[in-house]
Amino acid sequence: MDARTLTRRDFVQRATALAAIPALPGGLSAASAAAKAPAPRWPGYAHAVVVDFLASPGYFNYPADPPLDATMAHNAVESGITGVNLTVSAGDHEATVAKIARWEAEIERYPQALQRVRSLAQLQEAKRTGRLGIIYGFQDAVPIDGDLGRLGVFADLGVKVIQLTYNIRNLVGDGCLEPSNAGLSNYGHQMVERMNELGILVDLSHCGQSTTADGILASSRPVAISHTGCSAVAPHPRNKRDEELRMLAERGGVAGIYLMPFLFVYTSILNVGWNFDFITTVIASCFALVSWGGALTGYLLRRTTLIERGALFVSSLLLLHEGLITDIIGYVLLALVIVLQKLSPGKGRSVASGALNE
Repeated sequence: MDARTLTRRDFVQRATALAAIPALPGGLSAASAAAKAPAPRWPGYAHAVVVDFLASPGYFNYPADPPLDATMAHNAVESGITGVNLTVSAGDHEATVAKIARWEAEIERYPQALQRVRSLAQLQEAKRTGRLGIIYGFQDAVPIDGDLGRLGVFADLGVKVIQLTYNIRNLVGDGCLEPSNAGLSNYGHQMVERMNELGILVDLSHCGQSTTADGILASSRPVAISHTGCSAVAPHPRNKRDEELRMLAERGGVAGIYLMPFLFVYTSILNVGWNFDFITTVIASCFALVSWGGALTGYLLRRTTLIERGALFVSSLLLLHEGLITDIIGYVLLALVIVLQKLSPGKGRSVASGALNE
């Protein structure tokens, strides 16, 4: 097998499929640990390679952002997560370099807990040694500031993921909150091309509709919409329409469903099940990552049957409800779907394994 090409099934099994939930239930931070006793680790983590594609071993979305402490490092290991996409982008080029330097120091400070990840081999090493893999990512292209030469610099510093926009317009294109909904700029097309050359994953999560579509079509490699929802289920500018989701799947990309109540119009216990059920119906074979009761699990799905969709939806509701009996029934339903998928797997497609194979 060519090192840069994997079947979609291998793609998932080797955890190079990149999809994410923005924060784990309970979190990895000391603050979350102090708020409530941590739930027991899901046993499946022992056998799965799991990448949370927007998270941190420390505080998440907290302005003060203090250094890691021993409790945080311990929680990172005990979480069972194999790797996280850690946001290292800041307001400008200099601030971003400083933030990367800080995380390099943290990795050196806690070598027993953290593993630098710039390749698939390093992700596998993190799994083998029981450490949390750290993948550097941007949530905006602003640190590039019009100078494509900086992409090479950041690639050398270990950046493997760049989200093109963050809600508003930048030099690359329009974010999801821009009313004009313009697509990729000429510069944006050049940036995507250069990212493809460097093996940096194109993330379209906060992009506007036109920029999302342009980004999918402009990239010669599969892209990610790492954290999103389905507009048909919950209309919101941050969620993606059927058109974008289908286009993403047709070109080998991946999508992740987030758990953000303020981005949904329905109750939190239902939005996960509805979004996951919907996305598996809309997308023929898209990797979707969903958190159920603290268990972060990925499944590769061909187009599901009506019975399978019903089983997935019911199982999602059961697993969101705390209780031994409901968990058992939920996992039995999930196992049934997986067995049905294996009995009739459908045709796999070869896709580039993405940024971690560089």
